[in-house]
Amino acid sequence: MLAGSTPTIVFEQGETRFDALSYESADKALSSLPARLEVTNARQVLDALFSWRDNPNRTLQQQALLEVFGIEAKTRLMQFTNDDLAAYVRVNEGAADNTVFIIVGDSNNIYRLIGNFNEADVQQWLSLISVV
Repeated sequence: MLAGSTPTIVFEQGETRFDALSYESADKALSSLPARLEVTNARQVLDALFSWRDNPNRTLQQQALLEVFGIEAKTRLMQFTNDDLAAYVRVNEGAADNTVFIIVGDSNNIYRLIGNFNEADVQQWLSLISVV
């Protein structure tokens, strides 16, 4: 199923759950964060974003951006790399908008997986991905 103006595939998981995988520019997927941080690629943006939560000296702007991206004290943040692929995972237990950002190489386009999944589901999704 394709939805909206962004190429998106929706995977139905029974009657109560679905996951949506889209392919979009880093600027769109990351709410213009690359331009705000003045960095050269999406990996740098996600590395910065994922490092702020545990920084006790974060700025008010960094705290606000963490909130925009749904990153709280209890949020499970994970990073996976495999050859030329990097995955950044944000999981809030029971949330409908858990997110995996997947970047291939130095691309400024991102595969973004959103859904009500847990850590085990993320491991399964990532095990199915191969770069060709």
